[in-house]
Amino acid sequence: MSNAIPKFSFGGSTIKSEEDLASLEGGSKREDKYFRPGTYQLNITKVEYQGSASDDRWGKFLLHLEGTGGKTIRSQVMVPFRDVAFTGKNGKNTGYPYSKFKNFMSALGIVVTVPTLETVLTEVFTNPDKTLVGRDLSANIGYQGNYVGYMGKDEAGIKKYNITMKDGSILSDASGKVMTFPEFEAALHHAEVNAIEVRKFVDVLDYNEGKAGVASSNW
Repeated sequence: MSNAIPKFSFGGSTIKSEEDLASLEGGSKREDKYFRPGTYQLNITKVEYQGSASDDRWGKFLLHLEGTGGKTIRSQVMVPFRDVAFTGKNGKNTGYPYSKFKNFMSALGIVVTVPTLETVLTEVFTNPDKTLVGRDLSANIGYQGNYVGYMGKDEAGIKKYNITMKDGSILSDASGKVMTFPEFEAALHHAEVNAIEVRKFVDVLDYNEGKAGVASSNW
């Protein structure tokens, strides 16, 4: 058995740069490019009308939002056209879409009431390219289901990931020990093999109340 030290030669290495290394480690480039859970100041850069909702008395608008560092995210807002109540696929009325709509409007500083609803909607959503694009608002961003969570690095400097469930608990093994993974992709693979549905990207969960204002065509 030879104890000779082998020659160092990286000519055939699959990792050619620090960028390649970051990709291999997982997470660093992803974290720089995408939003992580938290509260952000965002700017509305584009608004698309997507057509009627399942209850055709309501419509769907897709917001394109941008934060610091050029990070972007999209969020759908349901808007009433003919009724405040929303009839779900089960045939029952619900007020949840309207509460979400009011939450978005409050982020713009606009208080909506049933008596003023038609006037406000006409001013704000008839031409959203003029009334909404360019507006700033605060939003809470996070995962709407199970997701792969980043736990930082251990004493050896190795990154650790877990699978965080929708209720906030962390996936553990049969002995109750929290399961950790050295790479984002390894956690995803474990979830897939064990039929655990995980969200790969964050969503806008809700908006924060903005400065009070009045809807106006002079925005």
